[in-house]
Amino acid sequence: MAESVPPENSIRIINLDRIFGNDKMTQQKNSWLGPVGVYLAAAAAFMLLEALVFRTGFYAQFLEPVSSAGIFEGSVRDELGRGRLGPDEVLVIGDSRIGEGFSAPIANDSRGDRGYYFANGSAPGTTPRCWYYELRDLDPTRRRYRAIVLPVDSYEDVETPENHSNRTLDLHYVVARLRYSDILEFAFSFQTARDRFEVFRGSLLKGFVYQSDLLALIENREKRMKDLEQWRAHGQEWRNGYGGRQEDLRGLEVNWASGTIRMPENLPPDRRAAMQAALLAPPAPHTGQLEMYRRKWFRKIINLYRGSETRLVFLSLPRGPAPRPDPPVGHLSHSIRDFGSSGQAILLPERAFQSLERPECYFDALHLNSRGRRLFSVMLAQIILEKLGPSHN
Repeated sequence: MAESVPPENSIRIINLDRIFGNDKMTQQKNSWLGPVGVYLAAAAAFMLLEALVFRTGFYAQFLEPVSSAGIFEGSVRDELGRGRLGPDEVLVIGDSRIGEGFSAPIANDSRGDRGYYFANGSAPGTTPRCWYYELRDLDPTRRRYRAIVLPVDSYEDVETPENHSNRTLDLHYVVARLRYSDILEFAFSFQTARDRFEVFRGSLLKGFVYQSDLLALIENREKRMKDLEQWRAHGQEWRNGYGGRQEDLRGLEVNWASGTIRMPENLPPDRRAAMQAALLAPPAPHTGQLEMYRRKWFRKIINLYRGSETRLVFLSLPRGPAPRPDPPVGHLSHSIRDFGSSGQAILLPERAFQSLERPECYFDALHLNSRGRRLFSVMLAQIILEKLGPSHN
């Protein structure tokens, strides 16, 4: 029986089908790649647009000035835009306790002819994790400052009710300063999986963090532009001219044995409750969390300036209008003392500002008033000058 040979034209059809992808497998493949290709292209376009708007610094120019990110960016912007005061500048950074308590103009007026000049780089609500990114961008050459002052509550690692490692609010302060290379380390500096995911997502796609700010800008663009114009024109002037709060806490008495407080008569009810909570809060148990946090972020600052001529100076802040007399119970670590004993930093005397720990120098449980601000600024300047030695000037 003769072998059946397919017609010549059928062979051509099969070959053409293979060439032009008309066979069934190719059709299935193309039908799968089509949507995937569209999704990938859309994702790439979104990432590019997100990076152009939020990662180039473009949107950071329009942040609400009194938001977390706006306050932090304003502080960095003002310090970067400040003219040089002299060859030997001392930058004091910190949170609202430095913002309220330290005046660079007062410190500069008290320095005499010793050549040093002081600047205030504080931003309310910030933490050592924030200060690392602030200093990295303020001083890329590591030669701008003769010294940087880092405030802490105590040289002992006394725990606080808040676990600083899991403070996701830090993301909202430093979001504009985070680079792609920072994302993993920044996210994994938080301890819980939920916090890590939230911070990773916000660090990678900054629009998640800026969302509410962007909506507010869209809703009232005219007001935002006017506010920004005012802050850009006068922010540094307002900072330097700020004289502090006038009210004080005279009449405050704390009976530590009975756990009772006598408040000043003119203190409003909301501030009474805040004072009660702040002053009589029981000591937090020692877990080692604060030591771990301090060793990570202060060491990163120390490493940032390793090999430079900039000196790092730790300052133990005055403890408040009525500090607790009994020391914390239990074993305490002392990361800050270790930095000092190893020569990595200078430690100011721990009780250098004990004379300020009285009601007439404070307007609440944490912040110095105008009187305390003047005294603290002069005292800090004098102690810093003694520690740093002769100026290069």
